[in-house]
Amino acid sequence: MPRPENQSTHPTLQEILRVAFELFGRHGYEGVSISQIAAAAQTTTGALYWHFDDKGDLYRRCLNELRDRFRTHLLAPLSDASQSPSAALARYFSGLVQLVGSPENAQIVSGYVFQIGDPEWPIAQGFGQSLEAEVLGLLEANFERGRACGEYRFEYEPALYARIVLATMLGCTLQARRGEGEAVQRMVRLLSDAILSRMLGGAEPHE
Repeated sequence: MPRPENQSTHPTLQEILRVAFELFGRHGYEGVSISQIAAAAQTTTGALYWHFDDKGDLYRRCLNELRDRFRTHLLAPLSDASQSPSAALARYFSGLVQLVGSPENAQIVSGYVFQIGDPEWPIAQGFGQSLEAEVLGLLEANFERGRACGEYRFEYEPALYARIVLATMLGCTLQARRGEGEAVQRMVRLLSDAILSRMLGGAEPHE
């Protein structure tokens, strides 16, 4: 049955999404039931089914929330053409620290990264591949722009460096699942300094 349009801002819906996003991230799709989500959101299963067709529908909405977080913390800085390529890349790494630096965020985000790693998993429907392609595309564009303006100096193709930075992001995200938030923050900053120093030939990032 179609939901009224104004249901999208209903407080019950927002609480269900908040709780479900956390529970799915911590325990996985199979580790959480509809009744557990309803109880944690202090609502009924009937209210939950009013907003969502089934658990898969709710999970896909949570994946959209995950994409929004990646876009806010990682992709928006890379898309900012008003900044130099190196400044945009430095903001990307700062966003990664914000995304996985706190133990709570790290557990949830890294949990989703584990889950969406399987491109054949039907619930995700290629979500991981789509998000990866989006990140890689913006990283590669950043490196191409930096090379074109003479700011970056590197030996290989931008696509290879984009994959290196993506692997760094995924590695830090999964490492953060162990609860070592401060260690991960230091690791990201060290990697950021090393990558930027390599590309800039030892120079400082341009603001």
